[in-house]
Amino acid sequence: IPPLRYDWVYRLKSRMPQYHIGINGGIRSKEEILQHLQHTDAVMLGRLAHEDPFFFHAGERENTLAARFEILVQMAEYAQRYEASDVTAARFFGNMLNLFHGIAGSRRIRRFLSEQGRSLRPREATQKLLAEWALPHSPDFEIR
Repeated sequence: IPPLRYDWVYRLKSRMPQYHIGINGGIRSKEEILQHLQHTDAVMLGRLAHEDPFFFHAGERENTLAARFEILVQMAEYAQRYEASDVTAARFFGNMLNLFHGIAGSRRIRRFLSEQGRSLRPREATQKLLAEWALPHSPDFEIR
């Protein structure tokens, strides 16, 4: 992996302000994003999106199991409306497996979506997860 040279990107943008210049690589916090946007037009967050999908909701929602399941439910509803009828939960949620990163039991959730999700649609997998895992483990669990 080549070294990150943000200063090169900043110089390029200052020399060619008429072009849309974005920056990418190693960006892991909101503060870093805001810093880069002072010098460029866009920030790409590929690895961060995969490693911590909840990052994009932090601050908007509480960092709770319910908040993460709420996102999963919304994505399952999206899949129900817009994805092919044969898409499996394992395939659809594949890039979101780290949504539960840092939450107790996250390995079990990831395993369920990866393994049992091969034979379930996203909505079915979400309903099964809620019924068998979230609700019994959190009596006050509620999806808004």
